Amino acid sequence: MVHTLKELTLQQCSELGEGLNTYGEPKILKCGFTHVEARILGTQGYYRVTISVINGRVVTDCTCDMGGSCKHVRETGKAMYHRLRTMNINQLTPQRQYKESLLQKSRDELVDLLMEKWREENDEDEEEEEEEEEDSVEDYEYYHDEDEEQQNNKRQRY
Repeated sequence: MVHTLKELTLQQCSELGEGLNTYGEPKILKCGFTHVEARILGTQGYYRVTISVINGRVVTDCTCDMGGSCKHVRETGKAMYHRLRTMNINQLTPQRQYKESLLQKSRDELVDLLMEKWREENDEDEEEEEEEEEDSVEDYEYYHDEDEEQQNNKRQRY
């Protein structure tokens, strides 16, 4: 049973796929301890390779015709091995950095951030509501003025 990709040896990473040399080196797009995505040049263009730990098993996939047990996976596995050896386990991803920064904020600062986000998402709705409110006020004033005129006319008749 495997918990993280970092547990794999270079030999195990080399055995993730079969085949001879590839056209190019894989470009690691995402690299985590349980999921890696890469792009690699093949005979029919670029292929996307994924290597993940799911339920304690290493699962591989490639968009080439061979699927998940190909030379592209093998090369990505070797590149992943070297990349994971240089990664600091405490290295923060952008999402984790954002979460850490939020945890340091006060309750009021968090409320302000949420309200700002809400205003951004509802900006168009607010403008429409403001226009509707203005129209409603104008309609009210028009009908209200009309009612006063009608009442004055009635008073003058009696």
